Amino acid sequence: MLAQDVTPRILIAQTDPEVAAVIHNSLAKTNFKVDAVFDGLEVINTVAKQPHDLLLLDPVLPLIDGLDILRILSVNTKNDRPAVIMVTTQNEDIDRIVALEMGAEDYIAIPFNPRELLLRVKIVLRRCSPIQAKDKNDRMEIGLLRIERDKRRVFCAEQEIQLTPIQWSLLLTLSSSPGQNFSRKSLMEQIWRGDERDKDRIVDAHIARLLRQTHSHCTWRRLSLSGMIGTPNKLWWVGNQAK
Repeated sequence: MLAQDVTPRILIAQTDPEVAAVIHNSLAKTNFKVDAVFDGLEVINTVAKQPHDLLLLDPVLPLIDGLDILRILSVNTKNDRPAVIMVTTQNEDIDRIVALEMGAEDYIAIPFNPRELLLRVKIVLRRCSPIQAKDKNDRMEIGLLRIERDKRRVFCAEQEIQLTPIQWSLLLTLSSSPGQNFSRKSLMEQIWRGDERDKDRIVDAHIARLLRQTHSHCTWRRLSLSGMIGTPNKLWWVGNQAK
């Protein structure tokens, strides 16, 4: 979620200072405010002291690793958690899937093209901007599910659900048209702005995580927007609008 300052603030968290320097140089031509740290404890302390909009995270940081950082930030910073892009030498499918399931918005393998890095940073920041959440109707209620668009908050059975920025975008897109069919391609175009790298894995991982997040508060029978049903090519949002 973008900080109150209009200039995005980005935190680079990398084990290798040379990689951090390359990332910093890639962002230097923009108006971003950029900080850098080199271990997991510094990440937690820095984010606690100064809100950041985006974290470029190495999953193998010393002291606290990247996946544990995702867990800690999800609990401690709630909906103010920075968006996260994993930047790492780990490039196996399982590494990508686990990171996305844990709440990362994107995954960039080292070595990378600096121009592509900058582009993907801008896409994530744009997607996670609070302005994206504005709508004519700031509040939506369907059965036990309540979405407060202006405050970026979601409740089910009066219990607040903590969502990552990408989960928030998915929920807004899907809940805006109960009963509509959404192909993976259409979700990529609406949420990822047509950036279709590994699209099936990315969409499926985030949908699965969104379902787990909502199911922890609402059972299938009680959840008014009852869920997505997957096939190899399409995803359906089932609008169950319970009275």
